[in-house]
Amino acid sequence: MTYVCIFLPHPPSTNNLFVNNRKTGGRFPSKAYKAWQEEAAVTLRKQDVKPIHGPVSLTFTFGRPDKRRRDVFNLVKAPEDFLVKHGIIEDDSLVERGTVQWSPHVFGVRIEIEPFVEEAAA
Repeated sequence: MTYVCIFLPHPPSTNNLFVNNRKTGGRFPSKAYKAWQEEAAVTLRKQDVKPIHGPVSLTFTFGRPDKRRRDVFNLVKAPEDFLVKHGIIEDDSLVERGTVQWSPHVFGVRIEIEPFVEEAAA
């Protein structure tokens, strides 16, 4: 079975990814999000990562960057979109199962990607 494990820097929260443009009413990526995307791309290039095609299962394990209270689910969007943008997975609509968790043993985020295999009915 193909299995991919990627390590990326700690992403910004979903709440801090985009900024509203008051003049046009549109939205654009925040400076923090752009900086994270650039750092994550540099980090990804140092890893031997092969794309996985079709439905996938994702496990996101985040390290806590500090002692502030955080919603771990608000950290998933940036790395998931990053996987699509860099061709690691084809589309986030193909994520059939996901796990999101904290770990004191991870710095940034560890992303485990596996092809999704439907479990047989009991």
